[in-house]
Amino acid sequence: MRRGRTASALPRIAAVLYDAVMPKLPADTVTVSPHDEAAAYDAWFRAKVEKAMASTEPGIPHEEVMAMARAIIERHRGR
Repeated sequence: MRRGRTASALPRIAAVLYDAVMPKLPADTVTVSPHDEAAAYDAWFRAKVEKAMASTEPGIPHEEVMAMARAIIERHRGR
């Protein structure tokens, strides 16, 4: 049930990420149209999510993921 809601949110998430990252890239970095770039990223992202959702490997507990995220944030906070 929860996976269905997550999958339906993917296009919105991809659009937000794309909008957040693309303006920060140097102008000469983008060599294809934003529409083509977005479509390619969307296809890649969907494939990654589908592969993860189909995985039979055990999941990582929420607390462990949050601890890893906090460690990454702390590591980058001092930069």
